[in-house]
Amino acid sequence: MNSENKKFCINCGKEIPPTALYCPYCNTKQPSLESTYLNRSDVKTHQCPRCKNLIPDGAAYCPYCDEPQTRSQNNASQQQTSQPAKVQPSTKQNNKPRRRKSHFWRNVIVLLVVILLAVIAFFTYQNYHNSQMQSNQNQTSQAQTGKADNNKDQANQSKPQNNIIEIVKSFTQNNKYESGQDAAQDVQKVVDKIPDSSGSNVKWNPNTQTVNVNLPSSSPIVKSIDSSSPQVWDTTVKALQTISQEISNHSTGNDDYSNIKVVRDDTGQPVLQVDKGNVSLNSRTK
Repeated sequence: MNSENKKFCINCGKEIPPTALYCPYCNTKQPSLESTYLNRSDVKTHQCPRCKNLIPDGAAYCPYCDEPQTRSQNNASQQQTSQPAKVQPSTKQNNKPRRRKSHFWRNVIVLLVVILLAVIAFFTYQNYHNSQMQSNQNQTSQAQTGKADNNKDQANQSKPQNNIIEIVKSFTQNNKYESGQDAAQDVQKVVDKIPDSSGSNVKWNPNTQTVNVNLPSSSPIVKSIDSSSPQVWDTTVKALQTISQEISNHSTGNDDYSNIKVVRDDTGQPVLQVDKGNVSLNSRTK
């Protein structure tokens, strides 16, 4: 078969129509092989080693005989036609020493930044340390103040109780209780000695055989029952315990007049009952 009637793709090597401008298989543009194209100065060519026809450089296959083209064959003509110019070494030598770039100011700035950060960290730590110490001192001071206040409150609470006990014993130690009226009179004296006891009255109840202490609802003694500071109420309880014990110790005959009952006059409900010095009812400790 005449090779002049055949044309092969310069990329994939497959046979393509002689007039094809692009390969129908790999879509590679095909060069025009007219003599005018191959004789152009901008087209580099080489000779096919098989059919000796001139073909463009870069063709993977010969478009005349389908002979694969190697890279060395494609570059052969380039190496023959264009020799790289040799670079002549410069005969002049630069004897001038290269100036070294100075980093003095950069180092100074870095050093100043480090010092500034160190100072900030130092003062921050000092402020934190001082605030912690101040907080600890405040807590210690508050704890000591609270402890002192508690001791003071305890002392204030125990002082009126001790005083009322001494008062009760001072006017009951030589008394003899021959009737409930005698007992009611001394209980009234004790109640009158209790702070804020105004409005209260004491009577002997022969039916229940008790000394009844009636307290108005507005009395500080009644209000102290549910108060967070029951100093008045505790003093009242201690005073009535003491007088109840004294009446029991000094009652004549077989009768005992030491049963004391404290009642609210608005509700009639008992809030405290003491017999022979023993508390059998205390509404605050229910």
